[in-house]
Parts: sequence; structure tokens; C-alpha cells
Amino acid sequence: MTLQLKSYTACYGNTGLDNFLQPSCATGEKMAVVGLSALAKKLSTSCPVEITISNVAVTPDTCCHYDTIDCSISHENSLYRNYYQQCNGKAGCILQVSWLPTTCNQTVFLDRTNYMKLDYYCIFDQGQDPCSDFSTKDSRVFLWNSGYPSSSLTGSLTCKCSVEASCESTVMLTAIDLRLGNSTVCGQSIIITDGSTVIMFDCRDNNDYLPKIFYVSTSHFIQIQIVDNLGFADGYYFILIEGVSTGAELTLSCGSTSQVTPTVPFTSLSDCPRTHVTTETTITPFFTFTKI
Repeated sequence: MTLQLKSYTACYGNTGLDNFLQPSCATGEKMAVVGLSALAKKLSTSCPVEITISNVAVTPDTCCHYDTIDCSISHENSLYRNYYQQCNGKAGCILQVSWLPTTCNQTVFLDRTNYMKLDYYCIFDQGQDPCSDFSTKDSRVFLWNSGYPSSSLTGSLTCKCSVEASCESTVMLTAIDLRLGNSTVCGQSIIITDGSTVIMFDCRDNNDYLPKIFYVSTSHFIQIQIVDNLGFADGYYFILIEGVSTGAELTLSCGSTSQVTPTVPFTSLSDCPRTHVTTETTITPFFTFTKI
């Protein structure tokens, strides 16, 4: 089953829980927040900038629903880390809607945002602790430390996984939450082997709860090693892995199922199926890295 992106929207106001983002997943699932934005409707909609007791009965539900033509402002700076922190790894969360001054043409749009949208995945069997022996397939797969988000790394464990795309696609890794621990030096790291290239990420690459792309591979197969030599319990990670090419299915294998070489060599791969038409984009990792 292909993992589906979910969205939750709610308007700014003071009428109670209707003015809170309340995304949720089924029991046993983990939430991975991949986007947060504040949006403003067009003036022509007559939507209010704030839902109040006096206007709630006459405000259409569409004022709080997403439309691609709305003015959208992404929440990507540290002021909004709490939204990600409260939801990632949980089955649900409740967050009060806030507003921002509109950056779009204010002769067309409301002068401030009137609702928010949170985008997320609900993960069940698409990922797990890499120190477990398991293998899973999906268009997107995930890695998290054992017990995330309530428990940290133990301080003395090394685990490994492999990721292989089913077709001619490279692999992209996004840090949903990366908080590797340190004492006098960074004592935890994520080491990626990508063909002849070996690259290490550590506490200097922590993302402050804000989702960031931190690596894009050069091939369809990579190995991932989680190294924990910190010496005490600390450090967390929650990582989204997906194919760069549309239609790629990924196989994530960890523990005893981890592969050293791909099951299908790159020269024998087929083109990825086109599930929908997309425009080509350039992906730039946000983090620096250390080659070892």
C-alpha cells in the first residue's frame, strides 16, 4: 500500500477547538509532519480574518479549507518548531492556529492569514527502529530510534540498514527530527555509504525539529549506519526516505536483513513508472556533511 499524504486545516479564531489543528493517526501509527503553512483567502470570498462568536454561524466551511489559489506562507523557521515537536512521532496532537501578515497582493488577498494547514504522514509498517531485523517496501519509508519520541538512543549501539529503489531513481533523505547527542564531541552519527562515497552526519547537523533534506544519493542503493558511542542515553532521530523519481518503490532492510550490495544492479534497472506529471525540480541538501 502506498503511503498517502494527509492534511489538516483550521481557521484562526476564538471559538474553541475548531480553531486548533487536530491531526491524528490510528492507534499504533506514528505521525511525521512534513509541512506547515499559514494561508489567506481572496478578498472576494468575504472570509473573515478571525472566526468569532458573532460570525461563526455565517462563515462558510470553505473559508477554512485549502485551495491551491490561496496565498500560502510556509512555516520553516525556528519560531514554529513547537508545532513539529508536539506532533512528530505521536498518534495525534492539538495546536492553536496563529496568523501572519500576508505577503501576497493585499488588493487581492486578506491582509493577514486566516487559516493554517499541516501536512503529515501516518506511519505503521513503512518504517521502524533500524536495530530491529525487518524489511519493508513503500514509496516512502522511515527510520526512527527505538522508543521515539519518548525514549532516546542508549549511548552504546551500532545499527545498519540498506535502501534500494525499484527503478532508475536516486534516494532522498529528509530529517524530520535530528537531535544527535554530544558531550565534548559529537558522539553519535549517521554514516551513509553511497557507492564509493562514505559521508557522516552528526550533532553539527541537527535540524531543530524543522524538516530538512540532508542527503540525495548518486545511485539507487545506499547503506545507512547509526553509530552511537556517546556513552550515555541521549539523542533522537526520525528520518523520511523517498525516491527522487516519481513512481519509485523503496525497500528498506535493517538488522540481519540489511544488504551489502543491491539485488538489481543499476545497469539492469528499468525506468520508473510515471504516476502523475510533475515538473522537474533541483534538490539542494540543507546540511553540510563530512566525507570519511
